[in-house]
Amino acid sequence: MVAEEPPVRILRRVTRVNEYISEADPSQHILVSDSGNDQMLLTSAWRILRRTGREVMMTGAFAGRNVGEVFPVVTAVAKLICEDGKAYAAYAHEALFDSNPAQRESLLSVHQSLRDQRNGIDDRARCERDVGGNPGLQMARFGCHKLPFFFDGTKCFFEVQWITEAEEQRLPKVELTNGDRPYEPLDRLHSRRRPVSATTGSFEWKKCLGFTPDHVDKTLRATTQLVPTVEAETREIMRDHFHTRLPQLKVRRVNDVCFVDTFFSSITSVRGFTCWNLY
Repeated sequence: MVAEEPPVRILRRVTRVNEYISEADPSQHILVSDSGNDQMLLTSAWRILRRTGREVMMTGAFAGRNVGEVFPVVTAVAKLICEDGKAYAAYAHEALFDSNPAQRESLLSVHQSLRDQRNGIDDRARCERDVGGNPGLQMARFGCHKLPFFFDGTKCFFEVQWITEAEEQRLPKVELTNGDRPYEPLDRLHSRRRPVSATTGSFEWKKCLGFTPDHVDKTLRATTQLVPTVEAETREIMRDHFHTRLPQLKVRRVNDVCFVDTFFSSITSVRGFTCWNLY
């Protein structure tokens, strides 16, 4: 007896792809599920509720910009619309905010979201199958709410819109990330920032600036207060600049002795003078 061959699933799979694909509007702000992102990134469609005062330089692909951008860490809210048409007031804690209007894709960090044990994310499309042959759920769970993703053939995402205060009060609320404590990804390079007051000693200034004279210590104490941080402390990849990054410490001056010569003329000027000084 010849064993029966398993049914061919290619045509069925194509049919399911065509059934569940959602067309993505390039002008619409969206929230993309990204398992390779270290920390959640928000666009200008989100309304900032609180700024933590911390900043993070993230490396990656950004709209029309070079690698490496510094973003503030904020708590923000936006109107989130899922595949079934339901809308939610979505809150993102410990997220990076990108104010560039050209950036329209917010990134939902899967690892950051899953640190809240109430959340769960399965960003495999329903037309795809795992190693056991089970179809993907194409759904995220935030607390007690289950939100199905849109799928455009390449990514799972939610629609994101600006939310008003009235909509924030009316719509059901979902917490995308946990804001109980500062978020720290597994891979991050830290820079050491010494406070200015800790380096104002005469010996420290002498050692760092080629053993300057004692009388310039007060000048250094005053001028360095204008430089909160140096680019070399926060940028992973160095850049070349045509102008100095610390203009406060590079005042234009003549590094020489000035002389004055007086010249006498046999012709009186229009102002009635017969002598003038040349510096």
